[in-house]
Amino acid sequence: MMKDLKKTISLILSLSLLLLSGCSSEDVTGDDTLVPDEVSDVQSSDDTDSDSSTTVESIVSTDSSSEEIPFIPADIWRAAFDIYEKKCNAADTLEEVRPLLEDIAENDEELNADMQIVQAVFSYWDRANENDFVNSGDIPSALPDDNSLCIVILGYSLSPNGEVRDELMTRLDAGIEAAIKYPNAYVLVTGGGTALFAPEIKEADKMAEYLIQNGIDPSRIIVENESLSTSENAVYSRRLLESSYPQISDLFIVTSDYHVPMASHIFEGWFIMTNSDLRVISNYACHPGNPTTFRIKDQVYWMEELLIFYTKEECQ
Repeated sequence: MMKDLKKTISLILSLSLLLLSGCSSEDVTGDDTLVPDEVSDVQSSDDTDSDSSTTVESIVSTDSSSEEIPFIPADIWRAAFDIYEKKCNAADTLEEVRPLLEDIAENDEELNADMQIVQAVFSYWDRANENDFVNSGDIPSALPDDNSLCIVILGYSLSPNGEVRDELMTRLDAGIEAAIKYPNAYVLVTGGGTALFAPEIKEADKMAEYLIQNGIDPSRIIVENESLSTSENAVYSRRLLESSYPQISDLFIVTSDYHVPMASHIFEGWFIMTNSDLRVISNYACHPGNPTTFRIKDQVYWMEELLIFYTKEECQ
């Protein structure tokens, strides 16, 4: 009797497993794909299952109709930046990066998508290092005359006691010029606590005070006061704009003349790498008399700093 009961239970379990294994994605989602939002829901619903993310990724990758955002591993970006340091142009860099992308691409469509992203980053890098890239003297015309435009004034280290240095004031004056020409644009100031003896004093807070004292409406000013480098300027500014100012799409970089090429590329490169809709569309430079120049090697260093955020925070 007990033996028959065990057989019956075993049969029931076998049938149950058979029925469960026959379920398709249509039974769960009502569609034959998992869209990105649904993927996130699946991943977060069972944090204790170490294989859950692998399972979801395999489901998405088998569906050619899904619009999965291309993700290029950080080690390939790092290799690409190092190649660009040696080649100093997009064409040669792309040629050497292609085999690395071929190794990770599952099909030609994915390879082409990855190549387009890499090409966009390095083509802009080429452009940023051309002699006529920096706008100085005259503020560029024909930019959007509405609140889709954001003038981004980059910070500069404060004095040890937390006072605004001359170079930062010069950047702010250039930003005020731009804000007057484009009265509907937002003005973002970015920079954290760089005062040696007063780290609680933030660059961006002091910058905002200066703008208000010089006639800029406080309702136009956006403050990002945590970043401590140009790379962090880009990362934290993107987070702030995308989370709180979705109407903004175009950025107008304002900084020192020698800093414009690197800063513009760090912002634009970051937006492209992370599939952001934000774009750097122009720039305006002040002349602080600082002899500093950033070579390709310096630019590579700060681009590689972005990979810390790329790997750990932005693209997991």
